[in-house]
Amino acid sequence: MPFTKPILISGGGISSLLLASSLRSNNIPFIIYERDASPSFRAQGYRLRLSNEGLDAIEAALPPEKWEKFWAACGKTGGGDLAAYNAITGETLEAGGGLVTLITNVRPENMNDSDVMFGWTMGGSPGVIEPPNDNYTMVGKPAADIAKHLSRNWHPRFKPLFDNMVEQESAFWKITCSSPDGVPEWPNEPRVTVIGDAVHSMTPAGGIGANTAVRDSELLGRLLAQAGEFKEGITAAYEKEMRVYGSEAVKTSFRTAQGSLGVVPDLSRTIDPQNV
Repeated sequence: MPFTKPILISGGGISSLLLASSLRSNNIPFIIYERDASPSFRAQGYRLRLSNEGLDAIEAALPPEKWEKFWAACGKTGGGDLAAYNAITGETLEAGGGLVTLITNVRPENMNDSDVMFGWTMGGSPGVIEPPNDNYTMVGKPAADIAKHLSRNWHPRFKPLFDNMVEQESAFWKITCSSPDGVPEWPNEPRVTVIGDAVHSMTPAGGIGANTAVRDSELLGRLLAQAGEFKEGITAAYEKEMRVYGSEAVKTSFRTAQGSLGVVPDLSRTIDPQNV
């Protein structure tokens, strides 16, 4: 029999909303529960970088008209090679070896599109610091002042990035990451599963967190739609496949963060999933 009770989705992040869109397209009822009052209720990062895998997942989960609207609204970075710069001297370095790197995010067919836009991703040395007094809720001018202090010795060509920042939108961003050992095994619960950061949170290094999250949404939504009703084994099949690509994504993100940002895990804050 078809789904008669709604699927309950906890959290209104990107993976939850894409899953909901997939369910709606297949006439599967759902309810989303979100504690934040608005998208701007708290600082939540600065952008989403979508690769081919992420874009393919979103396109597969959305109906054509919504996909076209989404794609038209996306900012698209330019094609070409990476350009890396030493933030202190301003010198151009070999790609991947600098403290400031211009990255690209574009599908192959758009490589020569003259209307694409460019964006910057910055990392410094040591790259990751702890906030004063362990205050991870710091926003606005105090957070902006920290950024300006850390970059005080950077080359003048990069100073406008900080001099012209919108201070009220600045925030101290806490980085959390799942174990680089991979997504753990747990006894499957046929009616409950996890997607997105709830199962494989990762550092922003590599820009693959959102891409992995939307893959979850597409996969779970597709399995539910194919079943047409609740069946034993849906969440187990989803978790089996998700563990493979999710584990690899976390490992890749962690290795990249170690190499580019000097990330060192704070094991005193580690959460044992067996005790949750």
